Amino acid sequence: MKSNYFVAFLDILGFSEVVFGSDPEVKVKKILNTVKNAVEKTGTQAQFKHIIFSDSLLIYLKMS
Repeated sequence: MKSNYFVAFLDILGFSEVVFGSDPEVKVKKILNTVKNAVEKTGTQAQFKHIIFSDSLLIYLKMS
Protein backbone atom coordinates (compact mmCIF):
# COMPACT_ATOMS: atom_id res chain seq x y z
CA MET A 1 0.00 0.00 0.00
CA LYS A 2 1.32 3.40 -0.98
CA SER A 3 1.27 6.26 1.53
CA ASN A 4 1.75 9.95 0.86
CA TYR A 5 3.39 12.29 3.31
CA PHE A 6 2.85 16.02 3.62
CA VAL A 7 4.57 18.62 5.77
CA ALA A 8 3.22 22.11 6.36
CA PHE A 9 5.17 24.90 8.00
CA LEU A 10 2.93 27.69 9.27
CA ASP A 11 4.53 30.91 10.44
CA ILE A 12 1.69 32.65 12.25
CA LEU A 13 1.92 36.41 12.58
CA GLY A 14 0.96 37.51 16.08
CA PHE A 15 1.34 33.95 17.37
CA SER A 16 3.13 35.08 20.54
CA GLU A 17 0.14 37.29 21.35
CA VAL A 18 -2.14 34.29 20.85
CA VAL A 19 -0.02 32.08 23.11
CA PHE A 20 0.42 34.65 25.86
CA GLY A 21 -3.15 35.97 25.69
CA SER A 22 -6.19 34.44 27.32
CA ASP A 23 -6.87 30.74 26.71
CA PRO A 24 -3.85 30.02 24.48
CA GLU A 25 -4.59 26.27 24.34
CA VAL A 26 -8.06 26.94 22.99
CA LYS A 27 -6.72 29.23 20.27
CA VAL A 28 -3.97 26.81 19.20
CA LYS A 29 -6.48 23.92 19.13
CA LYS A 30 -8.74 26.03 16.92
CA ILE A 31 -5.91 26.55 14.42
CA LEU A 32 -5.09 22.83 14.40
CA ASN A 33 -8.75 21.82 14.08
CA THR A 34 -9.10 24.11 11.07
CA VAL A 35 -6.28 22.24 9.32
CA LYS A 36 -7.70 18.84 10.35
CA ASN A 37 -11.15 19.77 9.06
CA ALA A 38 -9.69 20.86 5.72
CA VAL A 39 -7.97 17.48 5.32
CA GLU A 40 -11.10 15.56 6.37
CA LYS A 41 -13.16 17.39 3.73
CA THR A 42 -11.02 15.74 1.06
CA GLY A 43 -12.29 12.34 2.25
CA THR A 44 -8.74 11.18 2.92
CA GLN A 45 -7.68 9.32 6.05
CA ALA A 46 -4.60 10.87 7.66
CA GLN A 47 -2.40 10.53 10.71
CA PHE A 48 -1.98 14.06 11.99
CA LYS A 49 0.91 15.23 14.17
CA HIS A 50 2.23 18.67 15.01
CA ILE A 51 5.04 20.51 16.73
CA ILE A 52 4.79 24.07 18.07
CA PHE A 53 7.92 26.16 18.34
CA SER A 54 8.55 29.87 18.53
CA ASP A 55 5.82 31.50 16.40
CA SER A 56 5.39 28.53 14.09
CA LEU A 57 3.53 25.26 13.69
CA LEU A 58 5.00 22.28 11.88
CA ILE A 59 2.30 19.85 10.79
CA TYR A 60 3.02 16.33 9.55
CA LEU A 61 0.43 14.24 7.74
CA LYS A 62 0.67 10.64 6.65
CA MET A 63 -2.13 10.04 4.16
CA SER A 64 -3.37 6.54 3.47
